Amino acid sequence: MSTPVRPIIFGKYCLLERISVGGMAEVFRARPFNAPGFKRFLAVKRILPNLAEDEQFISMFVDEAKISVQLNHKRVCQIYELGRLQDSFYIVMEFIAGKNLLQIQNHLRAQKKMMSVTQAAFIALGICEGLDYAHRKVSDDGQPLNIIHRDISPQNILVSYEGEVKVIDFGIARAATKNKQTQVGVLKGKFGYMSPEQAQGGDIDHRSDIFAVGALLWEMLTSRRLFHGKTDFQTLDLVRTGEIEPASARNSRVPPEIDRILARALERDVSRRYQWASEFADDLRAFLAGIKPGFTEKSLSQWMCGNFVDDLEYEKSKLPVFAPFVTVQDVIRLNHEAAEDLDLDELDEIDELEEDDATSVVDVVDRPAKKVRKEFVLAENEAEPMATVVMNLDEIHLPDAPVDFALLDDGASPRVTASMPVTVLTPGIRKRKSANSLVLRALAAALVVALVALLVTWMRPTTATLRIASEPSIGVLVSVNGVTQSGSPPLVIEDIPPGEVLVTLSHPDYVPVTERATVQAGGTLAIERRLAPLPREATIQLTLDSADAQVYLDGELLPGSGTQREFAAASGAPHSVEVYRPGFFVETYQFSLRPSEAFSRDIVLRPVTASLTLRSVPAGTLFVNGEEKGPTTDWFTVDSLDVDRTYEIEIRPDAPGYRPFTQTLVFDTYYQPRNSVVLRRIGDNSAEVVTEWGNLTTGAADRWYRVFVDGRDTGLVTPITPERPLPLKAGERTIRFVRASDERSVTVQVVNGQTLLVDIPPG
Repeated sequence: MSTPVRPIIFGKYCLLERISVGGMAEVFRARPFNAPGFKRFLAVKRILPNLAEDEQFISMFVDEAKISVQLNHKRVCQIYELGRLQDSFYIVMEFIAGKNLLQIQNHLRAQKKMMSVTQAAFIALGICEGLDYAHRKVSDDGQPLNIIHRDISPQNILVSYEGEVKVIDFGIARAATKNKQTQVGVLKGKFGYMSPEQAQGGDIDHRSDIFAVGALLWEMLTSRRLFHGKTDFQTLDLVRTGEIEPASARNSRVPPEIDRILARALERDVSRRYQWASEFADDLRAFLAGIKPGFTEKSLSQWMCGNFVDDLEYEKSKLPVFAPFVTVQDVIRLNHEAAEDLDLDELDEIDELEEDDATSVVDVVDRPAKKVRKEFVLAENEAEPMATVVMNLDEIHLPDAPVDFALLDDGASPRVTASMPVTVLTPGIRKRKSANSLVLRALAAALVVALVALLVTWMRPTTATLRIASEPSIGVLVSVNGVTQSGSPPLVIEDIPPGEVLVTLSHPDYVPVTERATVQAGGTLAIERRLAPLPREATIQLTLDSADAQVYLDGELLPGSGTQREFAAASGAPHSVEVYRPGFFVETYQFSLRPSEAFSRDIVLRPVTASLTLRSVPAGTLFVNGEEKGPTTDWFTVDSLDVDRTYEIEIRPDAPGYRPFTQTLVFDTYYQPRNSVVLRRIGDNSAEVVTEWGNLTTGAADRWYRVFVDGRDTGLVTPITPERPLPLKAGERTIRFVRASDERSVTVQVVNGQTLLVDIPPG
């Protein structure tokens, strides 16, 4: 049988392939044995051997897993079983074919794209639904379970190819963060998704998870990290006190409603944050309800399948490969066929496996063989179970099992170590009496003798060691022969094959260093290098829709014209780019750049115009400043109106017996009014609605500012002259003047019929 997979017998499950491995556990794609009608795969997560003896961790892991088993919701990864096989604790859960949120974000970044606002809101909605269910879960006796995820991060959100959003790893994070031996490894890289109260080490509740979902939504909308310092300490400090800018400052497609939702989700004051994830979900659901056409699981599925075509096809190609492994005998048969190099007689037929003869999997380590990988099957005697041993033939491994033999190729030079990658499968299968048993026992004895001889003869080392240091060290990535190593220098990397090695040190702010060297078996090579800083300048590249637009960097006008503009900017510092053209809204972008990094944008300015939409009952004819515009039988719209002018509106009724409707129109801060007017009958002397309004002008200033009224961008910049004043409705108004990081505000009283002169307040 020829197959790229090497299935493992694990109790009543067949482990088909390892999906992932982390600091606490490894996860396998699996299926139950003797269930031919079982079409779906399972995921089996088992605790890594280095944690198997940590009683405190195991106790918390078991307690939390028992809680997680009770969760049954479409937005939460379903856990089916918590078990123990020999010394290996494991969890069986649903297998989700898809990608986690980190993989999706990396895919988009590689293509220099951003996730759509509706898709990001839909995914966040799914996360909120799953969390709200968990947060409100009660026990069988009605007592709250008080479940807090504590580790909401991109890696723990899965999106299936079918468009389902799933929250994974409930309870595991809680157990891990309380374990002193694994706390650093588990939390590293996820400080950026903690709530401020969690980062400060205080008491937390379910509202901490809500803050984390807000951080995820912000990052989906902007394609960048919300809290990310050069060190973990800096990241935690940003979480506690760092400024949170609106997502719309990084992505102009983000509407004000989403900014408002995010502001509440990311409130540092817990009492002002969403109190339940369902409240967060309700606001997202209301936003999505106004989007036409709607975004659904089908929409998300189509996006996933369209963006991960190769991965989806690869998933489908595995189905016929995994299909043959239905019973334990199927796996054993594969091992038999892989043992053809032994040149043994054909093995006898085997008996059925008893349910009590559970398979043991001992210390599986996922590391490639250095030379040749062999598998063979031997039986010690008729009364002892047959065993299958998998090992690397240039190393001798002694597993903790009653098997102490090895099969070696001619010319192999093994060495003995205390901790080696060995898979020992003892499926409890008994051989029938035959002549082949004598042959196998004789061969086993010969192999034991050969092993003892080899242990005495070959004790020389066959690998080398690398010691790598650099200045700087934090943030430096080290790769050896193209394989990225875990952690930053200083590093000690063992088990390097002798010969030429290629070592690369890289950092986003420094010139990468590549080193070729030759290492000798048993030797240690030290590499110490100082990295040279990259040039400190970054680049701004703009494609404009108008050649006469003005571009300001940090409030200062940049020279140049045309639709293609390119400028240099200092790296590291925050920058603000503003693009201005009279009669159009100012487009603003705020960002920070690394050395040699480029900020690129295609910018289309939006004209500052207004429109009026009216209808009347009964119908009539609309006049604007005395000019006939059209009938008001149904909704009638007048476009391309100036926002800084007043208009006299009149509707003359078509039916007799009704009075004309007149009103002064002031756009103020709302540029698309839509009104239904009920005309009054002649003789109806009820008071008419009169619009009270005044004008606003600004004094001279040494620089222009964008003008905001009550928080809304008017689209105008200073100066606002008496020849073309800004009409505003009467009353108390807050005027804000903004240019780059320079922002000034003043509260004024607009009086009916008067023109108010406002001086820009001093900085």
